[in-house]
Amino acid sequence: MHFSNLKKISLAITLGLGLLGSQALYADGLKTGRSVLNHRAGEKFELAASFSAPKTGDMYLATFYNNTLLFFGEGFAITDQPAPLLSNQTFQGDVPLLSIDSTVLPAGLYPFLQVMTRNGGNVFDMNDWLDGASSLSLLNFNVGLPATQTNDANDDGFPDDDANRDGFHDDDTNLDGYHDDDGNHDGRHDGEEQGGQGNEGGEGNEDGEGNEGGNDDGPVTPPPAGPVAPPVEPTTPTTPVEPTTPPVDPTTPTTPVEPTPTPTPTPVSTAGKDTYAQYCAGCHGANPATGYSNIQRGGDPATIRAAISSNRGGMGSLSFLSDTQLSEVAAYIQAP
Repeated sequence: MHFSNLKKISLAITLGLGLLGSQALYADGLKTGRSVLNHRAGEKFELAASFSAPKTGDMYLATFYNNTLLFFGEGFAITDQPAPLLSNQTFQGDVPLLSIDSTVLPAGLYPFLQVMTRNGGNVFDMNDWLDGASSLSLLNFNVGLPATQTNDANDDGFPDDDANRDGFHDDDTNLDGYHDDDGNHDGRHDGEEQGGQGNEGGEGNEDGEGNEGGNDDGPVTPPPAGPVAPPVEPTTPTTPVEPTTPPVDPTTPTTPVEPTPTPTPTPVSTAGKDTYAQYCAGCHGANPATGYSNIQRGGDPATIRAAISSNRGGMGSLSFLSDTQLSEVAAYIQAP
């Protein structure tokens, strides 16, 4: 996923990237509360477009996957053909675009770009962009990647060297998600080894505190707890209280009480929930109760099958799902 590969797809967008320079700041464009996501429970992959003044036209939203530029068309249908997400509309303020449970996304880089064109304009022709190069906005997400690569030590959701909060390191001028001098893409500058270059001269660990034995930044074992309290002296035993219940006359037979059998609980099937999480949550959100992307229509298995048969929103890839699985998914959507 390299933004530099845009030159292979469109000279116009490549030129736009060049005019942006080293990730210049613009008031409008893509925004998020966190570009560094760590697969924590409840953590959302959220994306919005911000407009400081009303803009009327077509909004294009795209990402890279396997070096292919993919567009989000109407209804968030994914296509490799240029298609606007929203057409001939007026935008102002913050426009929510995506909200996905980050835990359903595989670890990796997720670069997004947004372009505003005039109504019916050509996204590959910069003459059709509403505001020239500033119509192009970039935002990069780091999902489930090691801390050495995300460089978010203060856990504020952005790399510590990302002044304009677009998800790229400030020294990532080619916008590939790595430092420009990180040839092996391990998240560190070339020549910078993990934990530093400790030696006898004291040029040691990464935090600058060298030592004779080199790097030793491992966790410090805490000292043992204070002295163990002396054993508690046993108390004087008390005289046992005689039971007040009279003994049962052994000559009087008693009727044994039959134990009430414990009913076996009916197992609750999670098949529908599991299938939804695997094949649906990526586009419709982790919880169907939110109604995101018209998921409430999926409460009818026949409607789901029709959407798959017509390849609505790219759902044709789910044609392998059985009628039983679709019924389970529909039931889960109705009562998540």
